[in-house]
Amino acid sequence: MQTIPRKTSPRRIGLILLLGALSINALIGYKIFNMPQPAPDTLQTSGQNIIQAELKIISNSAFGRSKRGQIIITEIQRLLDEDQIIFSSDLNGPRGLTCTPLFGPKRIYIKVLEMNHGKFLHQLPWQLSEALFHEAVHSLNKSFHGNSIEEECDAFMAGAFAESVSRNITPPTILQMDGIPIIRFVKQSYPAISHNPRYQPIGITLEQLKQRTGLK
Repeated sequence: MQTIPRKTSPRRIGLILLLGALSINALIGYKIFNMPQPAPDTLQTSGQNIIQAELKIISNSAFGRSKRGQIIITEIQRLLDEDQIIFSSDLNGPRGLTCTPLFGPKRIYIKVLEMNHGKFLHQLPWQLSEALFHEAVHSLNKSFHGNSIEEECDAFMAGAFAESVSRNITPPTILQMDGIPIIRFVKQSYPAISHNPRYQPIGITLEQLKQRTGLK
């Protein structure tokens, strides 16, 4: 016997759509509620001034003039122009954080230190540059997949070069974080992430990334 499918009533369709909309709004509200809160406006202005000064220094370096440097600097300037670089004291551990919302643009948060009596303190300029160039690499990767070992190495490599220019020092052949090669630092810091053999570094080859970070 053939079964005749039951038609869904307009009332039922409306209820389904309403529940779906409420679920999406609840998720968006949760995301917004849990985003780091911005520091006072004066910190945003002073932080933006530090970024512009650092970008000027780095843009005039060999790293800043390279294809890789230009791509990352352009991304930072775009985010800055669109007010998507936010200074916050809610980051706790990391110096920077890239947030990818369900809707809307990516946003980079940069850590400021909250002192006693409601006072705030920016990171040192080279620390800020290291965090910003690191997070800009994550911002340039458009997919929603979890970070890979390769992407983290790429981000730390960008940050290390920005830091070296800001501090006017020569980076070692194998770049380091906290005194150990970047690859070791990444594996210790993110033990759950895996390799992505198809990852394409920003403005360089995968072989160049391996040579400077110790990536195998």
